[in-house]
Amino acid sequence: MIYGKDEKGFCPYRDSQIQSLTVGVAGGDERELILMRGLLQAGLAVRCFAQPAELLPEGVTVCETLRQAVCGADALVLPMPGVKNDGGIYSAYGFKPVLKEKDLSPLAKGAPVLVGIASSYLQGLAEKLGLRLVAMADRDEIAVPNAIPTAY
Repeated sequence: MIYGKDEKGFCPYRDSQIQSLTVGVAGGDERELILMRGLLQAGLAVRCFAQPAELLPEGVTVCETLRQAVCGADALVLPMPGVKNDGGIYSAYGFKPVLKEKDLSPLAKGAPVLVGIASSYLQGLAEKLGLRLVAMADRDEIAVPNAIPTAY
């Protein structure tokens, strides 16, 4: 059984519930590659846009557009450095992906969009489309480990 954390504490999810989920991933760097491996190991389907196909873990579906990665996805993961106010998505591999409203519109209302740092542009899109924006850099379990190497 896999456990997820909600506002009331820990709650169990049945393996079959987890294994029926699809996550879209857009842009990023090695952190997203590691995350995709973990998602696949947990049994989730993963679609990726703006990462080199040769670096992707086996089992990841390579998408040619962001909209393709998002269509049918239950959640979207964006990179830790986030999305700029012009819609530019961080990518360490030379891609120049741009996030537009039409790219997010296939996500269901309330679907989580996870990002490191949430720009005002992304906040506006999420609010307009009724998506649940989760700024991971604001969460202690993420921010503290990321801050330790830069404190020296």
